[in-house]
Amino acid sequence: MSNLPSTTGNAVQAMQKALQTQTVQASDIPFLRLIKSGEWIYGADDIDVEEGSKWAVNVASFGMGFQAWNKISELVGEEIAPLDAPPILRSDLEDVGAEWKQLLTAQFLCTSGEDKGISVLYKTTAKGGIKAVNALMADIIAHYNADPSAAAQVPVIEFTMDSYKHKQYGKIYTPILKVVDWLEDTAEAAQAVSEPVAKVVEPELEPEPLPIPTRRRRRSA
Repeated sequence: MSNLPSTTGNAVQAMQKALQTQTVQASDIPFLRLIKSGEWIYGADDIDVEEGSKWAVNVASFGMGFQAWNKISELVGEEIAPLDAPPILRSDLEDVGAEWKQLLTAQFLCTSGEDKGISVLYKTTAKGGIKAVNALMADIIAHYNADPSAAAQVPVIEFTMDSYKHKQYGKIYTPILKVVDWLEDTAEAAQAVSEPVAKVVEPELEPEPLPIPTRRRRRSA
């Protein structure tokens, strides 16, 4: 994602349709994840998202579909479509020997701090992730409907989290995509950042009782 979208109105209409009925094919940009320890990370090197950093939402990037993972955590199927395309139906998916789970995706572009210029892709089948993406789309819809002629239609978010206690897994963190600002001009936003860095990593999985992965943290200045 080197530019932010200029078709916010069309994207909002697609979001409304998706929310009423409920993406973007596999990308080579870094995947964003909220891990078991309650920290947001991205990329093949598991880089921590800087606390307080701001991320512009690519409102044309939302997609939905399905993913299937087998019992040894291998991705055996993925089907994604943009929100303005005909929806993928679970009944049309082939049998891959694993359960197909609903998938939502969105892209974000960092506009401040150490991550400035980095573009990331969030792909989630987790209930908390689905809820967070749907809430973000609802915020965009409400903002647009309040004043469709307003110049500031591109949301800027911070990645935060909530938590709850699971009987089997203990403390589980759930994502929050908190809108903190709205950009007035997509061209201005695009000029404020540099080109993203492309990397490939595995997408997010449902919380499982697995060890917390070793991560490479940011170096101190």
